[in-house]
Amino acid sequence: MDATATRLEQELLVDARRQAERVTGRAREQVAQSLAAMRAQVAAEREAQLAEAHHEAEVQARSVAARARLDERRHWLLLREQCFEGLFGGVLAALESGVGIDRERSLRELLHEALEAVGPGPVTLRVGPAAAALLSEAAIAEVQAQAWPAGGRGAAVRRVVEESLRPGVVVESADGSRVFDNTYATRLARLRDSLRAMVAESLPAMESDDHA
Repeated sequence: MDATATRLEQELLVDARRQAERVTGRAREQVAQSLAAMRAQVAAEREAQLAEAHHEAEVQARSVAARARLDERRHWLLLREQCFEGLFGGVLAALESGVGIDRERSLRELLHEALEAVGPGPVTLRVGPAAAALLSEAAIAEVQAQAWPAGGRGAAVRRVVEESLRPGVVVESADGSRVFDNTYATRLARLRDSLRAMVAESLPAMESDDHA
């Protein structure tokens, strides 16, 4: 009786131990699976955070580069404008002072152009003292005949000397309806866009990076 009970208890203990081992094994497997899933999730989240941080860094880097390119181009344009202004100022000063040019011939050409623009008829020619010394009545009549070959040669050209007038000529019709300012300053202003384009072609272009 006692021996039978002892064997039964031993069998029960062995069976319990086996069940415990099976339960423990399944638990270990579940823990290992859960741990692996958790590690995979943490790694994925870390990769996502790293990717987001990398993307934000790239966006910020592109923004900084774009601002740098904008500042560089703004500075370049400012320098180019300063170059233009200095060049135009130098050209105007040279023209008005008569340095390096045939002053009388230049004034004749300005007058010819102005007479053609206003057209035949009585006109008033306004000039400064320096131009008046070079444009005699005979010179004015000669230019008038060239500018108005088909008529208007006998029309009166009244010369008026104005102390404050800048170098060049101004021609105005007798009724005041047509005025052509052909002083060097005004003529250069009319040619400004063409001169800017001409000078711009000779200046080195600024290299730009259009990559985003």
